[in-house]
Amino acid sequence: MNHRIPCEIIQDLMPMYADGLTSETTDREIRSHLEECETCREMYERMKAEMEGDTSQTAGEPPEIDYLKKVRRKNVRNVVLAAAGVFLFMAAALFMKLFVIGYPTESYVLTYTDVNGEQVNVGGVMSDSAAVYRGYKLGQEDGAQRLGVYSCLPSVWNRSGTFNLELALPGGLVPRAMEHSCQRDVCFTDLDRNGHMNNTRYMDWIDDLLPSDFHREHPVKEFAVRYHSEAREGQRLDLHWDFVEDNCLRVDARRRNETKDELVFSAKVLFD
Repeated sequence: MNHRIPCEIIQDLMPMYADGLTSETTDREIRSHLEECETCREMYERMKAEMEGDTSQTAGEPPEIDYLKKVRRKNVRNVVLAAAGVFLFMAAALFMKLFVIGYPTESYVLTYTDVNGEQVNVGGVMSDSAAVYRGYKLGQEDGAQRLGVYSCLPSVWNRSGTFNLELALPGGLVPRAMEHSCQRDVCFTDLDRNGHMNNTRYMDWIDDLLPSDFHREHPVKEFAVRYHSEAREGQRLDLHWDFVEDNCLRVDARRRNETKDELVFSAKVLFD
């Protein structure tokens, strides 16, 4: 019994048959069908002609085209690698700058300065909550040495926003003179039970430096007070103060005697 395969099936298998991908049994069935079916035979001949034309066109250029494709792929790969290298380098440099090396900043508040002979002790806190202390650098400005503070972003190895420095004075790193000064004696109401000036009285003394109208218009926003040495009843303290920034008051309280000038307490007060 002659079982004729439908044309649709032959046409579906025709591309594989043309490429030699079908089995011998399938080849025999397709050849038999093409001998009997003129429509499928014409379709197969057109397919073969198109395939041979594509092959001859490609065969005339392959070395050059293949070489150019390889060169183009290589160039694209080199460009991508170069761009990735530049990006990684810039990212690493930015990381080092922000988290390791640091950058100059003015966003800090000095909490105390204490000059002892040829050494000055300086302490401070970063006023920018998004930055931590990284280091300092001494530079020349107008013939005097100036302290430059560096900050960086917080990291697992650096989360400190305060600094305490001990600096030598090779010719004049002297804190800027404050504009205002006065004297005040330690009295009985300033003392604690041990006969020393109570540190709770520091802010009372600081408040008394400014007129009441100023306090009414500018309430205290934050403050930092540092104890340096004790003061006793009857001792006279030199108070020095100045606004180092807008609404930021710096205060030093010193006790002078015949041998040295000793810092008792220092403070920075930020008003609203």
